[in-house]
Amino acid sequence: MAGCAQCITSTPAWYKDKSCCHTSNSYQQQRCLCSSSDSKSSLEDFRQWHGMLKCNIDATIFKEQNCYGISMCVIDDKGNFIRARTLWKHGSLLPHELEAWGLKEAIIWLRELGFVNVVIEIDCKLMVDGIN
Repeated sequence: MAGCAQCITSTPAWYKDKSCCHTSNSYQQQRCLCSSSDSKSSLEDFRQWHGMLKCNIDATIFKEQNCYGISMCVIDDKGNFIRARTLWKHGSLLPHELEAWGLKEAIIWLRELGFVNVVIEIDCKLMVDGIN
């Protein structure tokens, strides 16, 4: 699973099981240190995008609760936490539909924030292949 899209501003129960973020007790001290199973090398790879931001997006389906959601995390080229957001809805979508919804919502959110020069990372091969 790619990334720090699990990095969020609140802490739902499933957050404690994620290994992508290292946080202190203070929200302001939260720091993203991830983007793949080998977070250190991925962060080093990202540093080539000097001066840019990176937004990781991840989607989750909660089948038993009949809902789905996305989480988005923005970091700078040094791996510092900038902003995060989660969204969820009742219902069900196919995984690739959910990833597409997540990408659309992330683009809208980034535009609303006025962020430019943003690298977007998603972990859905079908979506990446479709965009390429």
